[in-house]
Amino acid sequence: MFKQYIAVKDALVYNDSFGAKRNMLQLIDDLKSETKDFEILNKDDRWVFFINNYDKIRNKANSTTFISDQRFLFNEITIGLMKFIKQFGLNNKSIYIMNCLTDSSIGNAVWLSNKNDTKNPYLGLMNDTLCAKVKEVWKFP
Repeated sequence: MFKQYIAVKDALVYNDSFGAKRNMLQLIDDLKSETKDFEILNKDDRWVFFINNYDKIRNKANSTTFISDQRFLFNEITIGLMKFIKQFGLNNKSIYIMNCLTDSSIGNAVWLSNKNDTKNPYLGLMNDTLCAKVKEVWKFP
């Protein structure tokens, strides 16, 4: 699931709208299928919201063709995935929470990475790697 998120991020970095859309749809599908057996999720309001709105979220991802809209949706997915990872972790991984606040930032300008990666999915090829900083590192055993 996290590999799919990274694929979306990388597609956005390189302004690859087709790749971003394809990987975003796969990520949304993976979120639903890989977590269906977590009974504890049924008690989490955020998760119940996601499941109840799965079709709407997937249709929104499928209908976005402009890279700016995909970046906005990526921001929403990032926020949700951060909450999920913080609550349930990822086995044997370190997650870097990256941040870049500029005038051209979209949303909260936060993204997740599996390394100290300054390639900003919100700016794409206009990438300002100087502003990208590690905000936090989450280490999971």
